[in-house]
Amino acid sequence: MRNRITLLLLAALPLLFVLGCSSKKPTDWPDAVYPVKITATNNGSPMADLQVVFGPTNGTMTYAVGGTTNSSGVAVMETRGATYSQKGVPAGEYRVTFAANLQPTRTVDEAYELPAEERQAYLDAMAEEVAQLKANNPVPSGLSGGTSELIVTVGEGGLEQAVEFSEFSDDGSTREAPEIEERDHP
Repeated sequence: MRNRITLLLLAALPLLFVLGCSSKKPTDWPDAVYPVKITATNNGSPMADLQVVFGPTNGTMTYAVGGTTNSSGVAVMETRGATYSQKGVPAGEYRVTFAANLQPTRTVDEAYELPAEERQAYLDAMAEEVAQLKANNPVPSGLSGGTSELIVTVGEGGLEQAVEFSEFSDDGSTREAPEIEERDHP
């Protein structure tokens, strides 16, 4: 019994070491991050459960910047690395994109657990669900993907940015981005 406990503790040591190291700031981490909140609304109503991603307007980043809107439509942005994350965003210029959860409730793996005679009907229903999700996507095309029209600049004071979806193109056409309320974070 004692040998088993010793073996379990020895087996757990690498995991404890990795977990202990995960809170250490990487050497290539930004020197400073600043508080950033993005508020997403559509016709004045908050947009909940949207992924908000900041991408570089030029160059690359060694970390990811993102957040998820809550029931009030507010996302508190966070900078994330492989083993470290921190609330806030490094100073710089970013292209902001939004993505809705378009995952169907059905999965392909579940289809293969069904008898062959039921499988095709299940897959057809899944395809219909995916089509409905895409058709009802609340994110205008002007705010999704790498061609987002929304560019923000984060400075030392941080940023609070309100984004009204109804002001952006919904058909994929590009147009000049509207004036968006931008204010320094307190």
